[in-house]
This record gives sequence, structure tokens and C-alpha cells, in this order.
Amino acid sequence: MIAFDFDNTLCLNHESHWEPNKRVLNLLKGLLKQRHPVAIVTARMSPDLSPSFGISEFYDKIYSKKYISVEEFVKKYLNDPIDIYYTNGKYKAATLTRLGVSILIDDNEYERAEAEAVGIATLDPENI
Repeated sequence: MIAFDFDNTLCLNHESHWEPNKRVLNLLKGLLKQRHPVAIVTARMSPDLSPSFGISEFYDKIYSKKYISVEEFVKKYLNDPIDIYYTNGKYKAATLTRLGVSILIDDNEYERAEAEAVGIATLDPENI
């Protein structure tokens, strides 16, 4: 399985807006079309937990832009269903191992290092 991070990997976070990372999104779409096992693994809070923390309102206020959920992004930019896993602020290595991920695409250097420490190959989205 190939796991894709969300923030600043699939979805670029600019000061005033969000937008898809077209290179990474096209790679994901191609893998989905080939029926390759893929998933989105994000350190974001699960939607079940987010309302109690006021995450959406926090992002709207701090960033002066509308918060985009992973589900909204998937609905808008992908035609295929995809599994989404939330680590609720925890590092991803344990989740990646449990899922049997072989490759992680993530902009976060620490997340890549943690994944590599447990034998998962990584790729920085800047190199796609």
C-alpha cells in the first residue's frame, strides 16, 4: 500500500487559500485507476473528534480561509473512493505499520524519518 499525507502533500496550504498539489493528486489518481492499494493517512483529528475541538472554526479564524476537510477534498478532486486514516495528532509510523504501508509520501521530514526507521520507504512530494 502507498500512503499519502494530506496537508502540504495532497493539499497545499497557502496563506490565503488551499489548493490541490496537482502532481501528487495526478499520481494518486493514476494509482487508483490501476487499482493499486492506496490510502490517505493524516495527523489531523478525526471528524468524530474535530467538532468538540472547534477545529474548523480555529482554521477559519487563524488562516482567514475556509477550512477544507479531507472528505471535502476527496469528494471534490477524486472520482474514486479512498480509505482515510486519522492519527489524531500522533506520529504516523505505528498506523503505517499496522496498515502494511510500503511507501509513504509526506512533506514532513520527521514523519518520513520515523517511517524509514520501521522499514517503510518514503518520498518527499517535492520530488514528484
